[in-house]
Amino acid sequence: MQLRVLGLIAAAICVMAPGAGPVYAQMRAVPIASGLSQPLDFVADPTDATRLFIVEKGGRIRVIVSGSLRAVPFLDLSAVVIVDGERGLLGLAFAPDYAVSRRLFVNFTNRGGHTVIARFLRRAETPLEADPSTRFDLKWSGLADQGFINQPFSNHNGGKLAFGPGGYLYIALGDGGSGGDPGNRAQNLNSYLGKMLRIDVRVADAHARGYQVPAGNPFVGGGGLPEIWSIGWRNPWKFSFDDVRGGTGALWVGDVGQSRFEEISYEPPATAGRNYGWRNREGLVVYDDSVPPAYLPLVDPALALDRGLAQSITGGYRYRGAAVAALQGRYVFGDFITGRVWSAAVSMTGQEATLVDVINHTADLGGALGNISSFGRDLDGELYIVSYGGTVYRIEAGCGTGVTPSPVLFPAAGGRVSIAVSTGTSCAWSLSALPSWVSASVTSGTGPTTVALDAAVSSAAAGRSATVMVGTAALTLRQGGTVSAAGDVNADGVPDLIWRNTVSGDLAVWQMNDRVLLDSLSLVPGQVADLNWAVVAVGDLDRNGSPDLVWWRAATSEIAVWFMQGRMLLSSESIGSGRVGDPGWQPVAAGDVDADGWIDVIWRHATSGDVAVWLLQGASLRASEAFLPGRVPDPDWRIVAAVDLDGSGTADLLWRHATTGDLAVWYLS
Repeated sequence: MQLRVLGLIAAAICVMAPGAGPVYAQMRAVPIASGLSQPLDFVADPTDATRLFIVEKGGRIRVIVSGSLRAVPFLDLSAVVIVDGERGLLGLAFAPDYAVSRRLFVNFTNRGGHTVIARFLRRAETPLEADPSTRFDLKWSGLADQGFINQPFSNHNGGKLAFGPGGYLYIALGDGGSGGDPGNRAQNLNSYLGKMLRIDVRVADAHARGYQVPAGNPFVGGGGLPEIWSIGWRNPWKFSFDDVRGGTGALWVGDVGQSRFEEISYEPPATAGRNYGWRNREGLVVYDDSVPPAYLPLVDPALALDRGLAQSITGGYRYRGAAVAALQGRYVFGDFITGRVWSAAVSMTGQEATLVDVINHTADLGGALGNISSFGRDLDGELYIVSYGGTVYRIEAGCGTGVTPSPVLFPAAGGRVSIAVSTGTSCAWSLSALPSWVSASVTSGTGPTTVALDAAVSSAAAGRSATVMVGTAALTLRQGGTVSAAGDVNADGVPDLIWRNTVSGDLAVWQMNDRVLLDSLSLVPGQVADLNWAVVAVGDLDRNGSPDLVWWRAATSEIAVWFMQGRMLLSSESIGSGRVGDPGWQPVAAGDVDADGWIDVIWRHATSGDVAVWLLQGASLRASEAFLPGRVPDPDWRIVAAVDLDGSGTADLLWRHATTGDLAVWYLS
């Protein structure tokens, strides 16, 4: 075997183990309100952290007060709203001075099918009701002071309203609908459609239009409608400003795609007049160039998602809360059709941002939550998910951090492991899935659910009992439990942990979902009476899709394999000659070193530090070779895994220094 390079690598290499994902703390979706009718928007009361407002498509704005959904709506516009297709009551925004002015603004589709931006006042005598009689529809300068914006089709209305930096009101409008923007309205500077508008509503109640145009808007001096802030949008479904708890004020927009890509776009703070490309471009590719864009350049999206992953993007928020550390600084967004929820890291190049390291959190949140119609943010920066089916969820920290990656790569390094025993998203926990050598004073409960067994497992492996706490429950680990190896026993693509009781010889497997314990099952047969036999490596030696167990009896230098089907023993067989003459040679890992499709066994000599490999076909020894270089004289450098780290098809050797904890890799070819 030829060695290409030896280099130190960061400890984070553990995430490269097959099936091991990035080490993010778990999160969960906790329902806070249900029974809503087609909710589309979520807005926090800027004057009171206990009040949350939910916009229902049919025309009602509902209030959640201290966790309870109030029966009486805050505002009911069902008599004036048309509800079909993508039309209805779509957005709500409270004025920055709401505590004094009592002003709020809504976006709805009137009975004629057109977009209305209306101002209302909250009743002076109660904070939980708006006054319908105070309605004033903003009058649009580009439409001869008409009180609505014409919509040619029933779809692509946009609908989100939000106040941004400087106290200006931003309004997202889609391209007017149908498909492919047949009127090319998104690039037409004399149309409000397919635009982000910016207006200043800090005018007197008697003001004829209800707003004035900010001096910094790009077309104030001519060339386009003065209310336009940016152009080239298809159907911007939810936008937000990064403006809570250390945010930058930047704008994030989810723009629903046509046929190939869903887009998340980024806008640096106070950057006017950008052209986001539709209909000339969808994502990063040309859609329709039959008419040139209104002007260049066209701004690339921060992220373009293939429609195989997302089919109707719902923009979210950059997380600035404190409850879920794993999301800190990441942009969280979802998809209406699939119900998926993702987060992504923000990578800055100068003033521009792209989204990288996209992680699907759908499973973390307990599965798809229905049609994700909106995200929300409270006054503390914590995030909420609005499901069109009628439920609002709060994203909270999960019940535990799950199993650390250590056993995946370092199964022989003392059995370090932490276990989350949460049952789903309820934060209730059950101890019934733990192995037989773990006893508990209670079997279930609520509260903290991370069981930190690192020291306890090591203590038990050393022949002593140890006790740890789960909430108020005490877990006692009886003597002898330790992690022997790791491998994908149930063929789900995720490594599982194989346990050995060094007192009874019992064998069991913890079937894992990433870092979460699914269940604990005995291997069959579940006991090996001769405790001198130890599992030293795991690999699919017979290529049947299930990893097999490589055993070593140090006292006699015997080596054997259990051929497994899942957790069932099919047969056992000696490997090679079955015995190694020099007891100093010990098997340390298993992997396909020569890329022939068969798992091989890697050996290390305890005295000389020599490294060699048995090239196998099943349990048959085909050849044995020394590695070049074939000796590592420092005995504290130990092989902990044979994993294809560079994608070459050949297993590479991962080393760890027992004293310093340094990691190194031998890339093999």
